[in-house]
Amino acid sequence: MFTFLQTTASAAADSLSGRSFMDKIEKWTQVPQDQLWSKLFLAAMDVAGKIILALIVFYAGRWIIKKLNAIVNKIMTRRRVDPSLRSFLNSVISIALTIILVIMVIGILGFSTTSFVAIFASAGLAVGVALSGTLQNFAGGVMLLIFRPFRVGDYIEAQGRGGTVKAIQLTSTVINTVDNKTIYLPNGAVFTGVINNYTIEPTRRIEWTYSLPYGQDYEVVKKFFGDMVAQDNKILSNPKYEINISTVTGGAITVVVWAWVNHNDYSSIFYAMNERVYENYKKYNLELK
Repeated sequence: MFTFLQTTASAAADSLSGRSFMDKIEKWTQVPQDQLWSKLFLAAMDVAGKIILALIVFYAGRWIIKKLNAIVNKIMTRRRVDPSLRSFLNSVISIALTIILVIMVIGILGFSTTSFVAIFASAGLAVGVALSGTLQNFAGGVMLLIFRPFRVGDYIEAQGRGGTVKAIQLTSTVINTVDNKTIYLPNGAVFTGVINNYTIEPTRRIEWTYSLPYGQDYEVVKKFFGDMVAQDNKILSNPKYEINISTVTGGAITVVVWAWVNHNDYSSIFYAMNERVYENYKKYNLELK
C-alpha cells in the first residue's frame, strides 16, 4: 500500500509542477517576438476565464450543498432521527459533495483530476484498513440509531451484560448495571448479537422456583402459594397466575409459580414474594428444602 501511495503522489506532483510546466516554458520560448504579446494576452484571458468559471462553480456548488444538507436535515427531523446521527450524516454528505466539487473546480482550471481522484481513493482505503474495527462499531451505531431495538432508559442484556441504557453513542452503547457499574459495549457486537430488551413490553412474566420434600399434600401446597400471590396487589390478575410441579424426584418436588407483573415492579415483587414464603410456610405445615 505504501508503494501505491508513493506512485500516486509522484504522478500528482508530475502533473502539477515540474515536467508539464517546463514543457510549456519551452514552447513559449519558441514563439516569434511579434506574436508573443498577443499570445500572452490570449493566454491570460483564457486563464482568467477559467478562474472566473471555477469561482462561479465553487460558490454555486457550496450553495447547492448547503441547500441539500438543509433538505436532508429537514427530512431526518421529520422522521425523528437521533440528533447525533443527523449531525454525522450531514457532515458526511457535506464532506463527500465538497470533495466532488473540489475535483470539478480543479478540472475546470485545467489540471489533471486523475491523480487527485487516485490520492483521495488511496487515502480512503488506508484510513478504512487502519480503522476497520472502529468503522464496524460506527456502522453498528448507525443501525442501532435507525432501527431502535432499545432506547435510553431500557433495561437490556447484550454481549453477556445486563443494565439500563444510559447513552447510545456512534461507536458504543453505555449501560449502567444494577450494582452501579458503567459498561461500554461496542456497537458492532451489540447490533450483530442477541439483544434482550426487558423494557420494550409493558408487562413481564415473573417466575419463582421452590423445592419441597416429597410427600406433602399438593392441594395445601397450591393453596399456600396461591395465598402468597394474592397478598401482593401489584401482581396482575390477568393473565392469571399459575402453580405447577416442574420436576419430581425421589426426595423432593420442584414447584414453579408464574405470575404477570408490570416490568417496573419486577424486582420488588420477586423479593417480596420470597420473604412472604419464608415467613409463612410453617403456618401451612409445609417444609422447604
